[in-house]
Amino acid sequence: MEKEVAAIITAQETATFQQIKKDDRKLFKELFWKRRDMVSTTDKNEFREIFEQRVKAANDNRQFRARGSKGSETEMGKIFVLLGPPTRMEAGRTAGESGVNTNSNSRGGGGGPNSGGANPAGQGAGASQQRSGGGGGRFTTWIYEAKRGSLTPNGLAIEFRQQQRFGYRILNWDDIKPTLENAKQFLVFNTEINYALNDKGRLEKISDKFNPNSPAKLALAALRETRETTSDVDFAVNPFFFESNEGATFVPIDFQVTSGVSGRRATFFGAIENADGVEIMQFEESGALSENSLGKAGYEQPFQLMPGVYTMFIGVMDPTSNVLGTQIIDFEVPDFNTEKLIISSVVMYQDRESVGQAQPMPGKAFMLAGAHLTPKRTNTYKKSEDLQGLFFAYNYETKGSPRLTVQYAFWKGDESRGQTKAEPVNLINENFAISPFGIPLSIPNFEDPGDYRIEIKLTDQNTGDIATESINFTIGGGG
Repeated sequence: MEKEVAAIITAQETATFQQIKKDDRKLFKELFWKRRDMVSTTDKNEFREIFEQRVKAANDNRQFRARGSKGSETEMGKIFVLLGPPTRMEAGRTAGESGVNTNSNSRGGGGGPNSGGANPAGQGAGASQQRSGGGGGRFTTWIYEAKRGSLTPNGLAIEFRQQQRFGYRILNWDDIKPTLENAKQFLVFNTEINYALNDKGRLEKISDKFNPNSPAKLALAALRETRETTSDVDFAVNPFFFESNEGATFVPIDFQVTSGVSGRRATFFGAIENADGVEIMQFEESGALSENSLGKAGYEQPFQLMPGVYTMFIGVMDPTSNVLGTQIIDFEVPDFNTEKLIISSVVMYQDRESVGQAQPMPGKAFMLAGAHLTPKRTNTYKKSEDLQGLFFAYNYETKGSPRLTVQYAFWKGDESRGQTKAEPVNLINENFAISPFGIPLSIPNFEDPGDYRIEIKLTDQNTGDIATESINFTIGGGG
């Protein structure tokens, strides 16, 4: 782990590797690379090829080396393997002087690669030859310019100083560590592949999850062949859409299981085809259904897809009886990488748990802005509840000082029930705008039961652009 993949392994994977049985380490490696396979429908692992090319380039570069370590094992070499060559290098300047935003916060959502271009070694991969003060050691700063959809969307400056026999060491490690960890998480393409343990505490094999003769896989094959759905398990599927990396879209899906599953676990399976009928991915997960205060059970599954039109063949199975329900769903994944001011999907949630920088995974797909959101699986509320939601804003003017405001208006049918004042949107940094809201339904605006809607108005005050979204909800009788 320290010699081979230290540059790209996440902190969570490191902890998992240290806890599993030694006999499972070979399987861990297989899962590790499968999680990073950029195109799972081909025999080769494109990501691993890029990784190995970068490792070779780092090992061939004498300036990356240190006494007793290969070039890919040094601090500078690991940065190169993870992020690729920098946009530029500056000698004799500190990270704080570089003019690059070194804030470690990065854009929310699922993850994508930054391949570093066709030439993995890149131009300017060597360290600076100029000297500075401080003992005569060479001193350079690697600059990664801010770029939407990259592993460093806010820009990053990494300051190195050459230390005799130890190569180039990072000086601003504490400042950049969170950004590097986020970059590692974004390189995990197939979050549906995880390090789940079976009943004996052993890693679950890929072949167990994707056995072509498993009951779920056979049901999926029948569904795709006959296109005949079943409804013995009653469930609904709700996709949400958020900007991700490299032009992709993060698509967490919420299953709502109403009936047909006898216990607290179910098997979730499916396949996704693009508009040309080409299979993009398959999945099969056995997971626990989350509790819901209103009697509806749910499960969350994360995906990352390129913008376009897709067909999903999907099903839920009771693992004890093999009773199942299946559906065929057509949906379109939006492209957020445009010039138009856009609001992401609005997640209405019932619980919000702060968990830090966590990677979306099966069972916990709604990992947004450092928190896990449990979706509210009904649009009916009690007056004692709050209307809680969250959304992101994309493509607003970032030159100068971003100025985004949001306003909420309330309606009951065609009758206006008032509106809030326009308030500034929470800007984590110039490229990251998030707007959570919590509106108490006990206020006079919602004094009687019935059907309501909330209208969200997002305004870029610098350009005058406006984006809107509406959410329908119902207030039931009683408290």
